[in-house]
Amino acid sequence: MRYDALQLATLRLRNFDVAKFQGEKGISVDLENQKLSLTYLNFLCTILFPEIRFEQPRFLNEKEKILVLHYLLNSTGVRDIERWIGFKEIDSGYVYFPSMNSRVILPIVKNFGENPLKFVEISKTIGGKKSGLSEYSMQFPVFPKISTIFTLVPADSEFNADCSVLLQYTAKEIFDTEDIVVMCEEIAEKIISKL
Repeated sequence: MRYDALQLATLRLRNFDVAKFQGEKGISVDLENQKLSLTYLNFLCTILFPEIRFEQPRFLNEKEKILVLHYLLNSTGVRDIERWIGFKEIDSGYVYFPSMNSRVILPIVKNFGENPLKFVEISKTIGGKKSGLSEYSMQFPVFPKISTIFTLVPADSEFNADCSVLLQYTAKEIFDTEDIVVMCEEIAEKIISKL
């Protein structure tokens, strides 16, 4: 029998001792009502267990549900480290960079390279906050132990627009490289969809 990633993550979490989430940063466990709650990109996610059904928000797509489940499965016991790394510093980052570039960086540059203020304005609507790195640098608290920073460098008379992505170090401890690309892609898609 072949399972897809969502089915596999769901099966794994069904067999996980949810009591282990108690005391984990940003994860609330309600054993009486059989609910797990955590924040994903400014939204409260509630998952009913043991069946592992998303109660809210109902609009999460399949990729986002997989990310939430992978986060729950892999974040237990991982220390929250406030250190930033570039995408190429993660395992297989160099190999995956063309995918990251085409799925995240180029769409942001294409849609906001000429209008960086719009990038900042829209980023705030999905929970982004100014990172302090530059005027057009936004930090997104994706999960309780994972944030990412998108820095847009607008086009000028000498250079084309560009975008860089920094990840909280814990991202590489919790997610594999494809999950990190998907996480960043979801952020980019949410920003672009609000144009």
